[in-house]
Amino acid sequence: TLNRPGARKGKPHASSFGIVLQELFTGNLEAGWSLEMNGSLVLGQEQDSLGGGFDVTQVMIGEIAQVSIWDRAFWHTEVVDMAACHTLGRGNIFNSDTDELEVYGVTFKFVDVESFCRSPNHYYMILPEEQTLSESNDQCQMLKAPLAVPNDATDNDHLTEELLPYEQLCSPGKDWKQWLGISKHEWITDREMCGVAKGNIITLSLSPCTSEDFMCSSGQCTDQHFRCNLDHGCTDGSDEVNCGKVEVGDEYQSELPPAGPKGSVLKLLQELILLRVVGIDDISMAIDVELQVVLTWIDDRLTLRHLSVSRGGAILTKDEMQMVWTPKYQLMNLESGKMELLEQSIIITTANNATVSAFNNVNRDLLYPGATNNLSIISHYTARFTCFFRFFGYPFDVQSCTIDVRLPSTYEEIVEFSEEVIIHYTGATDLALYTIRDIMLGSDSGTNKAVLEFKLHRRPGVVMLSTFLPSSLLLLVSWSTLFIKLEALNVRAIMSLTTLLVLYTLFSNLSSSLPTTAEIKLIDIWFFFIISLLFVNIMVNVFVRNEVTPRPSPSVKRVTQVRPMLQEDLPPIELKICVS
Repeated sequence: TLNRPGARKGKPHASSFGIVLQELFTGNLEAGWSLEMNGSLVLGQEQDSLGGGFDVTQVMIGEIAQVSIWDRAFWHTEVVDMAACHTLGRGNIFNSDTDELEVYGVTFKFVDVESFCRSPNHYYMILPEEQTLSESNDQCQMLKAPLAVPNDATDNDHLTEELLPYEQLCSPGKDWKQWLGISKHEWITDREMCGVAKGNIITLSLSPCTSEDFMCSSGQCTDQHFRCNLDHGCTDGSDEVNCGKVEVGDEYQSELPPAGPKGSVLKLLQELILLRVVGIDDISMAIDVELQVVLTWIDDRLTLRHLSVSRGGAILTKDEMQMVWTPKYQLMNLESGKMELLEQSIIITTANNATVSAFNNVNRDLLYPGATNNLSIISHYTARFTCFFRFFGYPFDVQSCTIDVRLPSTYEEIVEFSEEVIIHYTGATDLALYTIRDIMLGSDSGTNKAVLEFKLHRRPGVVMLSTFLPSSLLLLVSWSTLFIKLEALNVRAIMSLTTLLVLYTLFSNLSSSLPTTAEIKLIDIWFFFIISLLFVNIMVNVFVRNEVTPRPSPSVKRVTQVRPMLQEDLPPIELKICVS
C-alpha cells in the first residue's frame, strides 16, 4: 500500500492494488477428469460466497462480450482467426452469445463482430478530468496518443457515446477521483517494502516510456541521446538534471590506481601535443613552449553514465575529478621550475556496452562499465625548458631540444607508459629565426619516461644579409685602396684602417647576441679570415715604397749657330725682256 502525499489539494489518499492468480489445472484433459458444475458463474462482480457476498466497490465497470468455454485446445490458426474477427469463436460448452444469462443492472446491445477489432484511430481513452486544450495535448503526448478528433459523423457519434457516461463526472467541484499520474511523485510507505522502511518517502514514476526512452519529470518521453547533452529535450528541462557521469562504490579509494586487465600492470596511453613554440632564448639556452599532455587509462571500478562520443566526449566536473584516481607525472627538464598549468580536465571519449539500469531505478539511465570505456586527463601547460645548444655551425646550426615526462618512482611495477605514443605539433613550422622539423619520440623513452624530441634549424637568411654581405663589401672597399696613387698614403691608410675598425665593430655586435662559449663557431672563422685579409691590405699600404726610376742622359751634339739672312746679302736679280 502506498500513500501519495498531496495528490489532491494536499489530502492524502490511500489506494490498494492486488492481483491474485491461482493455477487450478495444467496439462492435457484425460478421461475420468471432470469439472464439477455445482457452482455459479458471475461475470462483472466478485462473489465472496456461493452466489452471494457481493460488494458494490467490487463491481466491474466496462464491457463484456463473447465469453466462451471449450472442451479442447486451439490450433494457432484458430486463435489468429478469432483475434482478427474472422470467426465468431463461440464455445461449445458455454458462450455468452447464445446461452441464457440472468442480467442485473446492465445494458445489452448487439454489435457486429468486426467492432471488436477496432483500429487505433477509433479507440478512445477517456480521462474524466477538466483540463485546458494545452494541458490535454500534453497529457495525450505523455500517453503517446493524439487528441481525439472525429473524422466523420460515425466517429462523432462513437466519441459522443463514449463521453456520455462521464458527463456528470466532469462537473466543477468533482474531486473524488485520484490519479496515480503519468509523472514522478513522492510516496510515503505504509509498510516495509523493497527494502524501504515504513514511513519513508520514495520516488515512483509511471509513464509509457520504453527502455530506449528517458522519462521527464512531467511524464514526457524523450530519446536517451537527449539526456544530459546540454540541450533541453524535455519541456520542463528535467533531462539536464542529475547529470553526474561517475558512480563509485563505498570501497573505492581514489588514491589507489586501478589494475590492468587480469590484474596486470596498468598501461597509460600517452599523447604529447606541442601546441606552439612561444620563444627561443639563445643566450639562456632555453625555449618557451605551450603543450598538452594527455594520458588515457581504464578504471574497471567505475560505473559511468550519460556518455556521448559527440562534441569531444563527456567532461567530468571538478567534484567528479576528485572522486576518481588520476595519474601523476613530472615535467623534468624545466628551467628553474618555470611552469604554469592553464587548464586540466578529464573526459570520457567512448560510450561502449551500454546497459539499461535496474527496473526500479526511477531515472532509467543507461549505464556504461568502466572496464570498456576510456578516461583521459588533458593538461594544458606553458613552460620553459632547457635546451643545450651547439653553436659550431652558426649560422647554419641545427639544435636538438626535448620535453621529458616521467612517472613517479612509486608507480614502479604498478603503472607504466604503453609502447604506443602519439606525438603532434600544431603550431607554425617557420618561426622568426628557426624552422621546426623532425618532431618524434626520443630514443630515451621507456616504460616510465616519455621524451618528445624536435629539431630547430636556424634560418640563415637574416645573418647572411646582416653579416656576410656587409663584411664582403668592407673587404672590397679595403681592396680598392690598392688602386689609389702611391703619393696619397694618408688616404689609403685611413680607408683601409677604417674598414678594419668597422668590421671589428660588426663582429663585436654579433658576438654579444650569442651565448658566451669556448666553442669556436663558423661565423668566428669567417670574421677571422676577413680581418686577416684587411690586416694584410693595411700592411701592403703602409710598407709599399715610393721610388722614382732615373731617366738616361741625352747624347752631346755640335750646334751651329745660323745667322739670319738679310736683304743686302742677296745677289742682284737681272730682268731681261725679249721682244721678237
